[in-house]
Amino acid sequence: MDYFMNMDNYIHKLYKTLFIQLKYIRRIMQYVTCASIKTLMVSLIPSTLDYMNNMLAGLPAYAIYKLQCLQNMAATIVYNRWKYDHVTACIVNGLALATHQEKDQLQDQFTNV
Repeated sequence: MDYFMNMDNYIHKLYKTLFIQLKYIRRIMQYVTCASIKTLMVSLIPSTLDYMNNMLAGLPAYAIYKLQCLQNMAATIVYNRWKYDHVTACIVNGLALATHQEKDQLQDQFTNV
């Protein structure tokens, strides 16, 4: 953050760092399992973006757009999509699947008691 409370410099450095890390993760995709890729993404993206979450609140749309692009890029890697594919449907389907699986696990826990 600079003297005028402008987060542009911080967001640019964050974008550049995460972009490079996501490119490296995409390169190693063929050598690791899908579960490992998901674990990497879950540990990398939320922890990095949540680090200064309170300072990022209320930013203009152009700054939030860069961070959203990073999240979308991570989703394309996790779901093994092309660069220009829309990932919204994949994310919604993935969340629905995860919620359904968690619901099944909870039902199994209660029925086994």
